[in-house]
Amino acid sequence: MTTIAHEPEQLELPLPAAPDTTPILAVVEARLSAITTRALPRAQARLAFLQAVWEATEPDARPVFVDGEPPILCHPAGAERFSSAAADASALTAEARALADLQAAIEIYDAGGALVVGEMGDRADAPANERRTARAPVRRAGFTDLQARTEFAHRLRQCVEQVARERQAAVTAGDLATATALKAELAALRARVREVTSVIRRRPRKVEAADRERMGTRRIA
Repeated sequence: MTTIAHEPEQLELPLPAAPDTTPILAVVEARLSAITTRALPRAQARLAFLQAVWEATEPDARPVFVDGEPPILCHPAGAERFSSAAADASALTAEARALADLQAAIEIYDAGGALVVGEMGDRADAPANERRTARAPVRRAGFTDLQARTEFAHRLRQCVEQVARERQAAVTAGDLATATALKAELAALRARVREVTSVIRRRPRKVEAADRERMGTRRIA
């Protein structure tokens, strides 16, 4: 009976040197940190503000999709600007997720690859703050107090000034289509300012108990 010896296979060429992951990991971590601590929070805050400005229920409201969630109905005049802000926030969210996954893959590779996959495989179910930044929910502004409403009105006025400048630039450039769209947006913004500030002006002054007591004392005197 003949015995066949199975010799271990030998690689004809040596493997290339293992890559140094330190530089790429440093770049990944730096960009991920910049996105999650600065760029994404700003984008989400802008998205939340624009939703508070433009969310509408009118029959001609336009649906805008935000990061795969059910559509948000927006006033036609602001739908394009809100849609652009939603796209920016969604892009940053997707990049943060991809960078977090890349960071995890590099860490697995550096730790030994397949030897530790079983131990580190749970990272897919790790808390959100460890591997990704989820989009913060945005809702139409519900003013909790007069200060919140006043601050919102101030930001609205800043938006009016910005859109007015954009419209003037479009008129100067002879871009009538853009100028017309910005004119409609400007009119809607000014109406929103009037809506918010009229409530501020009509808000009755609260009379404190001490004030009522003083007023009653004066009447008796």
